[in-house]
Formats: sequence, C-alpha cells, structure tokens
Amino acid sequence: RIEQINGLLDLAAGEAERCLNTSLAMRTWDFFVMNNLGGLYSLTNNHKKSVFYLEQALQFEDAAPTTWAALGEAHEKWGVTRWLVAHQSGIDQQQAWIARAEDSWRKALEAFETFLRENSAAPQAGYVRQSVERLRGWLRGEGRPPPGSKVPRTAVVD
Repeated sequence: RIEQINGLLDLAAGEAERCLNTSLAMRTWDFFVMNNLGGLYSLTNNHKKSVFYLEQALQFEDAAPTTWAALGEAHEKWGVTRWLVAHQSGIDQQQAWIARAEDSWRKALEAFETFLRENSAAPQAGYVRQSVERLRGWLRGEGRPPPGSKVPRTAVVD
C-alpha cells in the first residue's frame, strides 16, 4: 500500500509542479507561485529548488512572514539529507558533506530566527522555537540525526 500511496503522491506533486510552472511560463511571477513552488519542492525533497523559490518569494512586498519558517525548514531538511549522505560517502568525501550539512543548518537557524523576530506570537512560533533549539544542538554536535537513517526516497542529493 505504501508503494501505491507513494505513486499517487508522486503523481499529485507532478501535476502541481506542472500547474505552477505553467504560471511561470505565462509570466505570472508572484509571491503565491514562488512560495508554492518552494513548498512543493520542500515536500518532494528537492532542496536546492525549494530554497531558490522560497528566497524568490521573500522578495515580494506581499510575502507572508511564514515563508521565513518554510525557508528554515527547507534548509534544515537539506542539511539532514547532506548529513545522511556524509555517512554513506567514502571517508574522503565525508568531511565535505558534513560541512555542507552544517552550512545548511546555519542558514536554517538564520531563517527561523528571522521568522521569530517578526512573528514571535504566530501559531507556528512554538514549532520554530523547537527547531531553533534542535539546530543549535546539532551545530554543537549534539543529538544529530542517526547516521544510519535512509536518505528520503525522493531526495535530490546535491
């Protein structure tokens, strides 16, 4: 059943991506399209694209403050993917991947802290505060994701 569900999710994500890219092709460059593409790519673990589109979304005057939290989450997930790849790579590449993971986590922390400065009373603030504490721990080398965990099925590794 999981394979069937994954197949349906992949189809739905593909359709959403086609619709949003059609908007881009029609020159509909607005917060909504950029933010939703960023969110979609975060859900499908294409972190590079997710971060790109969320950063674009934040350039719009009508950008929703929650986009900072989404950007933090995208960077955090990218860092986790890089961390897991580090532990599946040869020892000569491991330190480079760990450095990439830590860079992603620092960027996540920055985005989350920006969100909290501007939205400390938002409903998501509690979750974001937990994320900030988790990332601070990871950057100190504490409680990092288990190295033997699998890289997400749909992750684009870069």
